Amino acid sequence: MKRVSSGNDADLHPLLQLPSAVLLKITKCLPDAPSAFAFLDILGTVDVRGDPLEHLWQLGQTCDQTDLWPDLRLGKSCCTHNQTIVNDLVVVISHYRRVVLEGEFNVKWLLQHLNLSTSVECKSVPDDWDPEIEYSAAWYAQWAQLHITKVNVSLLDWNPLVTVLPNLQQSLTELAIQYSSDSHLAPITAFLATSSITKLSLECLRVMFEAPAYSVQMLRDLICWLEANQVRSLTLDPCRWDDQAICRDWIAAVFTCPTLKELQLSDCMVSPLPTITSSLVMRYLQLNLCYLTATDIVQLSVGLLDSKVERLSLAQTNREGTEDGFKILLEALPRSKVTHLDLSYCELDDQTLVALAPLLPPTRLELLVLDGNPITNAGVSALASAIRISSTIQNLSLRDCTQITVEGILALVTFTSDRLEPMKKLVFGATDNIAPKDIESIHLSAKTLGVEHLDLFLRPGRFQYDQT
Repeated sequence: MKRVSSGNDADLHPLLQLPSAVLLKITKCLPDAPSAFAFLDILGTVDVRGDPLEHLWQLGQTCDQTDLWPDLRLGKSCCTHNQTIVNDLVVVISHYRRVVLEGEFNVKWLLQHLNLSTSVECKSVPDDWDPEIEYSAAWYAQWAQLHITKVNVSLLDWNPLVTVLPNLQQSLTELAIQYSSDSHLAPITAFLATSSITKLSLECLRVMFEAPAYSVQMLRDLICWLEANQVRSLTLDPCRWDDQAICRDWIAAVFTCPTLKELQLSDCMVSPLPTITSSLVMRYLQLNLCYLTATDIVQLSVGLLDSKVERLSLAQTNREGTEDGFKILLEALPRSKVTHLDLSYCELDDQTLVALAPLLPPTRLELLVLDGNPITNAGVSALASAIRISSTIQNLSLRDCTQITVEGILALVTFTSDRLEPMKKLVFGATDNIAPKDIESIHLSAKTLGVEHLDLFLRPGRFQYDQT
């Protein structure tokens, strides 16, 4: 609908006299849904809003407005099964720079009404909608005609997707696949070698309950991909490889990639780490259950010096002798930017914490996660002494440290209460040593002593079992 002059435009506020095309440009500058729809409300009437803003406003009356701006999110509150919604979508969809597909969608309808230049992020494919329905290769061939830049899906069978990936070679920049049991990784890595992907995530992939195996050729493809693109993010969980020579080349390529901002490897054998001769460039580094030795941790500590790493996770690093490596690591942290450190399930006991805790105050750590370690009240006491004089640590997680008692928690809360900056968040549980009746008193003490947020998790059903 075109804007219609009312004959008395001179009496209107100057904003309300602007042409619809100008109002559309203003709307496109608004960063979020509340701002955009507040602006449309101010315009007041259908005559002032005009096309396509009136149709956008109408959609906002029935759909979740955050699904409509700044990107169009199809498949949830805004779907193509409702004809009234479809009538408005037909008018507005061509004005979006990006469309996100989060539920069922009609590919033919999208091809008919979507601009070819509109970026499409796909978070849903037929495998998600109904695993009982088999979608043909023809459906995926049509889907691949969209200007798809990001794919983030969970797949039981990725073969139909893999078949059309070459059609997305020029447009696709991010690929994430989770929870697939498909064993055919080779087509994925072959595609990557000639792709423009800068963000890759292959998570929770299992073949008969085993981590997928990467052959020599597959690792060569991955090395080629790293060297040919400005890769920003890489996540692999889990993975295994048998050829040690190509594995060393692959790990070296990962750690020397100059553009990598996020590296997350889980349940991967990366030991021995390559010699690190320069500061690491990634901001987020996760090496969980990567079978690191003390020597590897020392090598990693060298790379942390003056590095860009802000978040570091070495969870489930529990091979014998790693305590000495962790000591070197903490000694390196004051010369790093690390503010988040996760050492969950690393078999750190009280004796180890007594040795490590004094190294915490000089660091820049804001968050320390020690979940699942065999810590008792003695270890908590060592942590409390260190946190008390730390100027930065404000968040501590000791979840699944089952030997900590009410006394240990209260001692930590009390001992750290006179800090210049109070603790923001403390997390405890699931523990065998806290009864439900103690929770209220712990929360009250924490609140009284300035802790902003305290989480306590009890082990489900434990007290029923104890009563028998």
